[in-house]
Amino acid sequence: MDPLTGLANRAELDRAGAALLAAAARDGHRALVVTLDLDNFKCLNDTHGHDRGDAAIVAVADAFRSATRARDISARTGGDEFVVVMRLSSRADPAAIAARLRAHVAHTIVTEVPEARDVGVDVTLGYACTAEHGYEPRGTPHRSRWGARRRQGGPERPCLRRVPAPSIGHLSAYGDTSPQHGRC
Repeated sequence: MDPLTGLANRAELDRAGAALLAAAARDGHRALVVTLDLDNFKCLNDTHGHDRGDAAIVAVADAFRSATRARDISARTGGDEFVVVMRLSSRADPAAIAARLRAHVAHTIVTEVPEARDVGVDVTLGYACTAEHGYEPRGTPHRSRWGARRRQGGPERPCLRRVPAPSIGHLSAYGDTSPQHGRC
C-alpha cells in the first residue's frame, strides 16, 4: 500500500491489475485502464508547501474511493501519477466513465485543497479499453507499464486516449494558461 494515500502501490497494481485483466479476458468481459496525473503539481508544492501538495494527493485518493467499487484497483504509481483498473459491464461507456472520474477528481481537489485552484493545478486523464487495446498493459521500459511518460511539449499516454472533459472551475483537461493562475 502507498503510505500517504492508502491506495495500492505499483507492486500491488502489477499483481492485482494483471489478475483483474486476466480474469476479464478469461470471462470475455471488457476492462478499463485509466491513468491520471496532476499538472502544475510542482507549482502547488513550491508555492504553498509540501503539506498542501500531500493534501492534493490525498484528495485524489479520496475521489477514487468514492467513485470506484471495492473490486476495482486504484493505485498511486508515482508522485502525482495514479492508475485505476476496473471491469466494465457490457453496456458501460468507457469514455463517459473516464470523463466522470476526471471531473470528480478535479472537483474533489479544488474542494479539499483550494490552493490548487490558485496555482492552476489541473487533471490530465487518459484511458484504454481492452475491447480496443487488448488485455496486456503497455508502457515504456523505464517506467511502470501502467503509467504514462512525459515528453517535451506535454503529456504522452502510450495506447491511451485523452479525455476531453469540461472545465471544473479553473481546472481543465488540458490546462488553463490564463495569467490569473499565477503559474510557477
